[in-house]
Amino acid sequence: MFRCIIGVCLLLLPSLCFSQVVVVVDNDTFEVLDGVGYALYNNRQLVGKGVVLSDKATTLPNSVVFDSVSFSQVDYKTLGLAKKDLDTLVFLTKDVIHLDEVVISSQNNKEIVLGETNRFVKRRSRPLIKELKYGILYRNNLVNKLQLKRLTFYVDKVQFKTAYKIHFLDVHESLTIKGYQFAMPNNSFYSTDVLYLNPKDKKAEVELPPLLYLFPDKPLFVWVELVEYYDKDGNVIDPDLDDATRLKFQISEQLNYYSKRYDVLTKQYFEELINENRIINYDFAHQFFTKPHKSDLVAPAILLYGSRVYE
Repeated sequence: MFRCIIGVCLLLLPSLCFSQVVVVVDNDTFEVLDGVGYALYNNRQLVGKGVVLSDKATTLPNSVVFDSVSFSQVDYKTLGLAKKDLDTLVFLTKDVIHLDEVVISSQNNKEIVLGETNRFVKRRSRPLIKELKYGILYRNNLVNKLQLKRLTFYVDKVQFKTAYKIHFLDVHESLTIKGYQFAMPNNSFYSTDVLYLNPKDKKAEVELPPLLYLFPDKPLFVWVELVEYYDKDGNVIDPDLDDATRLKFQISEQLNYYSKRYDVLTKQYFEELINENRIINYDFAHQFFTKPHKSDLVAPAILLYGSRVYE
C-alpha cells in the first residue's frame, strides 16, 4: 500500500512542476498548519489572496500574474517571499510561544502535570524492555524550576508480577535536515529502586524523592526499564512476548516521544534517540502534502506531577 502511495506521488510530480503548489508547516514541529492566509503581489500591488488548504497541497492561481507572496497565521510571523524563491514547503515561525507542554490540573491549581491524557491506542503499546529503546522527553518552558513529586504510567496486559525501574536522564538535543531531531542520552539524573507491578494492574503511581527538579531549558528524558518477571511462586521467568507487560501508548499532540532506530547493516540500534512524531509530520507534509492521521502520532502514557519553586 505504501509503495502504491509513493508511486502516485511520483506520477504527480510532473504536473506539480508546472503549477506553483505550496504546503505551509510549522518551522519547529513540521505540522501542517490550518487557516493560513496568503496574499499575492505584483510590483508591490495586491493582486490576489486566499487561504492555504490543510488537507492537501494548495495550487496558487495560474491566472494571476504575481512576483511575490506573503503568508500569515495567528501566532506566527508573517512571511514574505519572492516568487522565484517559493518552494513547495513553506515554513512559518511562531511569534507567540504558548506553554502547551505544561498543563495545569483543574483539581489542584498548585499542581502542574507534564504529559497528556488522550485516548489510548492499543495496537501501538510496546513491551517493557531491559535496554533503553524509547521514552519521553520533558521540557520546562516556565521561568521557575519545577519540583517533581510523582510519576504515573499506564500499562496493559500485566500477566505476571513485573519488576521495573524508572530512569531520568540528561540529554543533548540536536537538529538536522529533513525533519530529524535527535537526543543523545548523557548521564543518569536519577533512578528509582526496583518497583513492582502485579497481575491485573492498570497503572503505576510512583512517589519521587525530594529535591528532584526539572530546570528551565534543561530537558529530562524518562524511560521505564524492565528488570524481571516472576511467577506466582516468586521464581524468575521469561514469558512469551504475548504475555509481556506492555506500556500503553496514547494519541499525542506533543513532540516528546523519542526512540532508537535499528541499523540493518550493523544489526544494532543507533545510540541517538529520534523524535518520532516530528519526522512523521515532516514526511507527510513533504511527500503527501497533508497531515498524518491523529492515530499515527502517539507517545507512551507517562505523566509527571510537580509544582513551581519560587525563589
